[in-house]
Amino acid sequence: MGDMALSVSRGAYAKRNLAWPVSWVGGGLRQVTLAERYDAAMRHLLSTPLNSLWYAPDYGSAVYLLRTQGITKGQTGRLAKTLALLRGAASKYIPDIQLVDLTAEMHEDEQKLRVTCVWVIREASTLMHGELANQQSTTVLL
Repeated sequence: MGDMALSVSRGAYAKRNLAWPVSWVGGGLRQVTLAERYDAAMRHLLSTPLNSLWYAPDYGSAVYLLRTQGITKGQTGRLAKTLALLRGAASKYIPDIQLVDLTAEMHEDEQKLRVTCVWVIREASTLMHGELANQQSTTVLL
């Protein structure tokens, strides 16, 4: 038994799972693909201010600070630092995705900051998972 290699199974990313937050649709609970659950988790991570949860002080992001400080084209250093902090939180709380890029711009109509995070599902290949291996993006208004 010690010489046998343990096989590791990877769940399909297109498998249906319960949506979060849980909601009732038709005759049962609403189900979504795993990529949609990652999108919801990323949206929650972006919307939660860093250090706002007493039981998980490292959960959340510092993108809310970008709104109060304003965004100009020359301030890429602050955006890079925010992305680094966000990558740390995502690697701990959503380890199946990898963050690629973070953009922030003022949304003039609503006077809010539009934050877009680009991410990919780790270990997803185009041959096996199709378009789920492409870059995904999550956008929130803060």
